[in-house]
Amino acid sequence: MSKVGWRLISVGNCARAPSVRFELSSFALLTRNLKERSSESGTTTAAEEESMWVIDAGDNMMGRLMEESWCGLEGLRRLKGVFITHLHGDHVFGLPSLLSAVKRAGGKQKVTIIGPSGMRKWLNSALWVGAPDLGVRYRILELQYTPYRTRNWNFHPSESGYKIVPMSDDGKWDLSEYIGTDHFEVKAAPLRHGIPSLGFVFQKPGRKLVVLGDTCDSSAVESIGKDCDVLVHEATFTKPEAQIAQRAYHSTAEMAGNFAKKIGAKTLLLTHFSSRWLSDNNQETFDGVRPSLEDPVSGLTLRNVQNINPYHGLVRVV
Repeated sequence: MSKVGWRLISVGNCARAPSVRFELSSFALLTRNLKERSSESGTTTAAEEESMWVIDAGDNMMGRLMEESWCGLEGLRRLKGVFITHLHGDHVFGLPSLLSAVKRAGGKQKVTIIGPSGMRKWLNSALWVGAPDLGVRYRILELQYTPYRTRNWNFHPSESGYKIVPMSDDGKWDLSEYIGTDHFEVKAAPLRHGIPSLGFVFQKPGRKLVVLGDTCDSSAVESIGKDCDVLVHEATFTKPEAQIAQRAYHSTAEMAGNFAKKIGAKTLLLTHFSSRWLSDNNQETFDGVRPSLEDPVSGLTLRNVQNINPYHGLVRVV
């Protein structure tokens, strides 16, 4: 029997460019797997395994991780994989430094990198220039994004595997067999953005977590994200900027609220706030999302909307 616990931690939730106080979009998913085993004598022993998974890696993510007591060097040695929603710099520029830090922490594990078409080309080219002797083994799962295709790219000496994962007939990806963990099952679906962008659905018995990349249309995630416990959705713009949001392939807080209602999310976490209007209380964000949530038949009210503290991060048991 296996018992799994997890925590979702906001490492940063700012869009496009960091500021002195606010970091770029990144999340850490901490999982604890307690397995009970019975011996021939009838006694039962429990073995605990802790792992860390990163969802997007904005610039200076490492600085934030090293400040946190739950991470530090030990946390880096538990890093199992990195899920990249898309290849815009504010979501991926921290990845090379994250991998380099695993080596400095003495990590011996192989790290799985999951991302959209172009992931291998981007990462290997960055590492060839800046870290040809990285010293950390990694493998890449590149989700083939119709109609995009990827070309082969130079093999980096630290790369220990590469696989193109084709989209299934239903327009989704089931990644559980590729990840190699019993901490959770994971699926992915495409989002509408200026470049290939992904939404990830993490599920374990009785719990479901949905984390979306940048998007102006999340409908492809609806079928696999239904009735989730937590939905993480970007809110780059506010309601008065709805037309700008659509042109930029981003969402408003109201759009995030509407999608949360549509899939029956129990809790909505807003993230990816524009630094142009980001403030300590982010009241404008709540003003934008309020009309779409205060529907008595939706079951989702402002009490279920978590405005992530952009500096200290949010720790939430899911």
